[in-house]
Amino acid sequence: MGTKGNIKCCAAVFHFLIFIAGVSSLSMGIYIIASDYGAHQLSAVLGDELYHVAAYIAIAGGTAIAIISLCGVCGSLKEKKCVLVIYTVLMAIILVILLVTAILLFVFVGQMSGKIQNSMKTALINKYGVNLDHSENRMVTEVWDLMQKNLECCGVHGGINSTDSWAIYKTNSQWFKRGNNRKAYVPDSCCRHDGDIIACTGLNGTEGTPIDGPPVSGNINPHLYHKGCYDELVNYVQGHVLMIGGIAVASIVVILFGLIFSMSLYRSIREVDSY
Repeated sequence: MGTKGNIKCCAAVFHFLIFIAGVSSLSMGIYIIASDYGAHQLSAVLGDELYHVAAYIAIAGGTAIAIISLCGVCGSLKEKKCVLVIYTVLMAIILVILLVTAILLFVFVGQMSGKIQNSMKTALINKYGVNLDHSENRMVTEVWDLMQKNLECCGVHGGINSTDSWAIYKTNSQWFKRGNNRKAYVPDSCCRHDGDIIACTGLNGTEGTPIDGPPVSGNINPHLYHKGCYDELVNYVQGHVLMIGGIAVASIVVILFGLIFSMSLYRSIREVDSY
């Protein structure tokens, strides 16, 4: 096999690897959209649309990469110069988009701490459990309930003595002030799956959490989740964002090699045709 044959084989291999990267990005985007909370729903709680946008970029970018890479495979095997030129231009554009996306995602991860925590507090205080005829408030309420049940947490941040964990409902939330008809101190989703809802929410009048505190000096309610959801949720979101970012970076590297081999193959075809 000559030099041109080696280049053609290498180009075809890298185009196939690019196809795999595209399918991986597509699959990751679909998984995030269809996951427990959903990208759109979580964005309403997080107060940042980048997580939502990143999922759709992963789907659109992955689909485009997979389709265009197949064109690259055909162009390499058939030695079609026009196909290789189109492939190179389109992949160069996608390369720039992936680079910008990866940068934005890693910036998002770096900024998640204070900004996201404050956004979660704002959403819970003002939107949870009130004006449920408003679609965004209803969505925020559903996502918070789902998070608290699945992550076994209550409120936003901190432990048993934090005013931002379970106690945020009775001290700051509009749900407690005007949206809670039962006069419970915390919603049912803050209660353990096998716990006593009446005792957990404070409807039985027993001393201790959630009626008393913070600080907690009396009975610790064994039926109530006392830690906030922020830390667990951030780990969940960061894991997905880093996976998308990792796929984007891997795709960039593979696409670079694919472009190099495509351009080399184009030159070898041109040189052979000139004789």
